[in-house]
Amino acid sequence: MPSSGRSLCLHWLGKTTLFHNFYFAGLDYTSATFASATSNPVPVVTFGMATAFRLEKVDIRSKHGQAKVVGTIICVGGAMIMTFYKGPVLIRLNRVLHNTWLLGALMLFAGCLFWSGWLTFQAPVVKKYPAEISLTALTMLQGTLQCTVVALVFEPKASAWRLKWEIQLLSIIYSVSTASSF
Repeated sequence: MPSSGRSLCLHWLGKTTLFHNFYFAGLDYTSATFASATSNPVPVVTFGMATAFRLEKVDIRSKHGQAKVVGTIICVGGAMIMTFYKGPVLIRLNRVLHNTWLLGALMLFAGCLFWSGWLTFQAPVVKKYPAEISLTALTMLQGTLQCTVVALVFEPKASAWRLKWEIQLLSIIYSVSTASSF
């Protein structure tokens, strides 16, 4: 494999972990509804990036091109409805949360951009590095290392790493056993 392909591959290995870190930090500052709604535009942003980088072609005159445009509009509409929908208040938010809402929203949208960028550049990476299983293993290793460093920087106390039989451990077991879609 040429060295330029290797550097392109290694450059994009950690992008999904950036998504996860921004997503969970943004989730901490906003609500679960808002966080789930900011994941919905990922296909639209990915489509826009792929079109901008000429990895995707849109011919409005063809049925396929029209379907892409209609699908994009539906996706944006659904995301906007989810974002702006205000249901019944289940938990009263404190004043501190309102001050951090903008920061959380920015983190969630940054995570959306990282995720879309990672998806967009999978095509050139796989062309340069066609061994998908090795690429997946390298991606998981890079993500594990990056998450470990970030976690140790933000939570250096060993007591915080102790697992107990409560909802956190059960959610970890659930996430591992069902395989996250992110």
